[in-house]
Amino acid sequence: MIPGIGTGTLDLTALRWEGFVATIAFEDLDFTGAALVMQVRPYRDAPSAVLTLQNSVAPAQGLSVSVATVAGRVTSTVTIRINERTLEDLLPFPDSGVKVGQSVALCWDMHVTKAPAYPKHRWLQGSFIIEPGATQNIIPSNTFTSGLTLGAFQNAIAALQASSPSGKVTVAILGDSYAEQTKIWDAFRQLYADDGLTIAGDGWINVRGITEPTGVTVTRPGFTLWDASDNTAATYKAGIDGHYIVRSGTGGSFKVEGTIATRLKLFYDRGQTGKFQWRVDGGAWTTVTPTGSPGTTFVDIGPLPLAAHTLEVDTSVSTGGNVVLLGVYSTRDGPGIEFLKAGNSSLQASDLIKYADPAGDCMSLLAPKLIIIILGTNDYQRPDSPPSTFASEIATFVGTLRNLNSGASYLFILPPDTNGTPVNPLSAYDTAMDTTVASIGIEKFSWLRLWDTWAVENDAGNFTDFEHPNAKGALDGIGKLKTYLLDAR
Repeated sequence: MIPGIGTGTLDLTALRWEGFVATIAFEDLDFTGAALVMQVRPYRDAPSAVLTLQNSVAPAQGLSVSVATVAGRVTSTVTIRINERTLEDLLPFPDSGVKVGQSVALCWDMHVTKAPAYPKHRWLQGSFIIEPGATQNIIPSNTFTSGLTLGAFQNAIAALQASSPSGKVTVAILGDSYAEQTKIWDAFRQLYADDGLTIAGDGWINVRGITEPTGVTVTRPGFTLWDASDNTAATYKAGIDGHYIVRSGTGGSFKVEGTIATRLKLFYDRGQTGKFQWRVDGGAWTTVTPTGSPGTTFVDIGPLPLAAHTLEVDTSVSTGGNVVLLGVYSTRDGPGIEFLKAGNSSLQASDLIKYADPAGDCMSLLAPKLIIIILGTNDYQRPDSPPSTFASEIATFVGTLRNLNSGASYLFILPPDTNGTPVNPLSAYDTAMDTTVASIGIEKFSWLRLWDTWAVENDAGNFTDFEHPNAKGALDGIGKLKTYLLDAR
């Protein structure tokens, strides 16, 4: 505490669905170069802050300071700015613990430090009230398509909810790092679990060994990885994520640990001639001899007890030829919904063409009701993927998969604005896909149109880095997708 200077009380009220600006003048004080910190918490000394603001340059969100002489007195004016998007996300129902339509009562204070003149001191404190509102942000009509092609998927979900399912509802999530990382996959699983549906397992486990489903690890010593995002065409059949691993002769091993399932399916290229063996949980080895006939097939391992399992594969029994593994499908017998996390982190639209046909057999065997394609984060930063080419390659990819899996609905998701370096504006890809989805008869969700700029959304706490939404951001985006498109009938 600074001797002779107390702490002022100032109660603040913010209105949800608009930005907040408050200006506070400190007379006879020069805050030039001072460090300012303001936090909002549910109550004083709460374990964590729901909002932290620090020094910023107007008009950015944060605390900006201007110093001037007014009527002969040095005056420091501190302006508090909170973006509308931040307030929209700040403890909405039910996180706030209050009923819909009630005010959210929080508290705040602000420290100013300018050594040696002003040691760290709490200059202001008070209540911070967020008032609810009636007029909310209107989502642009072109953010979502009509949903008319989603009937089979929606009917299957309705059957699950009515406890009269004919089987599982499988959703494949393809694309770039948005589809490979776990945040969006987790958001889908959480939102449908909140609806009371059973999540039927981990889904797709890739052979790459990176960003696997939560709790799962993969190792593959002795195998060579093919990745559709590299500049080579596929030589063998591929998994639905654009990967396969290959080993000629002995010396290859592949292990999946920690997947909770009652059934595992190990997908491989049956057109090769290399033998391999597998076992589960340290049990007896079983040898597999591929037929040599073109195509994709799988080893069906189950039923297993519902527990975490370890699947081991090795090529020690090989007498020649290649062993090509595509991925593992981990599921639980019985009704439920499952999400196959099948992204590829560096993928761009032209890479889809490399694995559409090699992966088609695998996709047909998995038979998803809904295939989601999330793409664009890499493309708009690269000169070899302009908007028109991007759109036509996605159309070709969908056409190839449709020939092999005619029962699926398709949904394209354009990602939100990121902090990458654009070669072409992301909005140009959005516009190009508007025309394409209409012509090929699939659905579309423009996350770009739903959200504000990366800077605003990052300030609102929705990104984990310069490109990818965090758990909070994924729940917001996928939650609105579910409400306004997937659930709409």
